[in-house]
This record gives sequence, C-alpha cells and structure tokens, in this order.
Amino acid sequence: MKKLTIILFLLAFGFVGVSELKAQSVDKIDWKKPIKLSGSLGGGMMLYTTNNDKARRDPFFWTLSGNLSIDVLGFVQIPLSVNISQQSNQFAAQPFNQFGLSPSYKWITVHGGYRTMDFSPFTLSGQVFLGGGLDLNPENSPIRGSVMYGRFAKAISQGGQVGILSGEPTYERWGYGTKISLGRDMKKAVDLIFFKAKDDIGSIERQPTVAPAENTVLGLVTKQPLGKKILLDLDYAYSIYTSDIGLKTEGSNASQNENLSKITQAFAGIMNVNLSTQSSFALKTGVSYNLTKYQFRLGYQRINPNYRSMG
Repeated sequence: MKKLTIILFLLAFGFVGVSELKAQSVDKIDWKKPIKLSGSLGGGMMLYTTNNDKARRDPFFWTLSGNLSIDVLGFVQIPLSVNISQQSNQFAAQPFNQFGLSPSYKWITVHGGYRTMDFSPFTLSGQVFLGGGLDLNPENSPIRGSVMYGRFAKAISQGGQVGILSGEPTYERWGYGTKISLGRDMKKAVDLIFFKAKDDIGSIERQPTVAPAENTVLGLVTKQPLGKKILLDLDYAYSIYTSDIGLKTEGSNASQNENLSKITQAFAGIMNVNLSTQSSFALKTGVSYNLTKYQFRLGYQRINPNYRSMG
C-alpha cells in the first residue's frame, strides 16, 4: 500500500512543472492587516430525563463546532474546522472531537487532520477521514489532480451502548485515492478516478457479526459538447467489493469464480478476491440543450442494488 501511495503522489506532482508560476505583487498587500480572521462558532446542548428506571441517554450532552478562515498577506488562506463534544467516542467509527485545516497557496491546497474530499458522488464524496490530501489546480495547465490517504474508521473491539451512543465492532479502515482531470474548459473535461480502501484484519479479534472488507473503485466523469448548444455529461463508477477478506474457501480463487467479470479478476493481484467478492456499477448521464435563457435536460441514472463504495 505504501508503494502505491507514493506512486499516486508522484503522478499528481508530475504535471506541476507544466504550469508557469506567477509572483504575487507586493504592492497589493495590506501591510496594516497582514493577518485577517473570519469565521463562525456554534454550539448546542441537550437535556434528557425519563420516568423509566433505566435512562437510555446521558442527562446532559453538549457540542461545540467552529469554522475559522485565516488569510496571511493575501498569499495563504487557511480554513480551520473544529468539532468538540464531551461524549465518549468508544463506539463511534469517527470520534466526536475532530480538528482539521486546509491551507492553500495560489493553486495548491493541502488538507490535514479530519477532512473530506470530493472526487465524484459514486467514488469518494463526503466521507470524513483522518489523514492528508492535496489538490493541485495550475492556472495554465490542462491537467489538474488530487490525492488523499487516511483512516476512514478506527478500530472498535466491541459493540454496545454508552450514553447516547450505540454501535457494533468495527475494523480499522484505511484508504487512498487519486483523481486526474484533463481539460481546462468545464464543458470539455475528463476526470479519471481511482479509490481503494481496506480493513485491517488484525485491528480487532474476529467477530461473528462483522467481517473485514476491501473495496476498489474506478471512476470516469466527463462533459463533452455535441455541437454549440448540446452538452453530454457522464458519471460512471465501477466498484469491486470483497465483503470478507478473511474468507478461506476452497475454490475461491478469482480465476475459478465464474461469477466475476474479467475486470474484477484482473484486480486480483492488488486486492483480495474470493467468493464474497462482487462487482457492480453506478451510472448517471444526461444530455442538455442550452438556449439563451432556458435549458432543457434529459437524464438517466442507474445504480445497481449491490453497489457499494467505502468512499
């Protein structure tokens, strides 16, 4: 996994030299206010009481969340997010206390801490992970890219209920991915996406209710003009999901499993493929007809019933 992660980062950095760096004009810097702060802070509380003998929740629960944006000399923007709670995180796949920041300089954005990154709705979208990421968007380059690596779930050795939280055992889950975008024009662009996540089979003892899983997802997102007024958009994802990577069944080799596609069998070298492996796809496409003041769109969406992505 470490070698693949290094390769992904090198692929993203490979096109950095294509873009020409432009220096920031110092005469536009507000030296009287070198650091500017903006943001918001919010909180909430909940009181609970019951006439029953046994309470199902804590009598008092509070949360605190905040978003802070730091601007340094107009060169660097640092958005910072914080979520804090007094609740124990023993049964939460993601802890309640989370800190993260995403500083950016020109066309480079670095993500660290508890963050989310969006590749596409069917691959990686909205999942909180603890780790790092990088977005590269050079101004004069036809190639853009994003990479990430982090922990999507922490190990929980046993389930149950504590206070207002209830849950089941969870394996520690790590994942990484990359997105390469080709084309500057948003009406004529192609995104190639790769995402992979895997549970650590040794993070907790074998459980009867849950099993360690592994997932590889390939994605393609594109927009292509069909003439001056017609635009075709496509969002496609192909997911290979192994529900139990610890399954040891005779004859479960990928080459002996006739239910698997050739694409899935080709990935047997980089992921666990056995009788619990399933492949499926999700598709969303449409054709738009654009006029001066109106737009007409015909769309189609299909998501297989067994489609799953750890992202």
